Amino acid sequence: HGSLLLCGQLLLCVGLHVSGRAALLADPLAAELVGLVPALEKARLYRGRGGEQIRRAGCLLLAAVSRTRLPAGRKTLFGLIDSLNENLRQPHESVQKAAASALR
Repeated sequence: HGSLLLCGQLLLCVGLHVSGRAALLADPLAAELVGLVPALEKARLYRGRGGEQIRRAGCLLLAAVSRTRLPAGRKTLFGLIDSLNENLRQPHESVQKAAASALR
């Protein structure tokens, strides 16, 4: 989860210094950052020990992706919103707060 948190914080640092948009990032890197959360879900890393922290870190990464306005396709965006909605239903308050923050 530490790597996800770092990616989100770096994205915010880079993106917000360029008038709110992460224009300095190359398209492949931006696509990889947007695709991290779906990759986590596909690998089922939300399950088991540490799943709560991974969910929370994924939500914080999605908040950074949103705030920096990284480009993503419509299908990808709907998938990310579904992921956040699923995290809102989790019993852990920290995950719920992170998901709510990302949806703003």
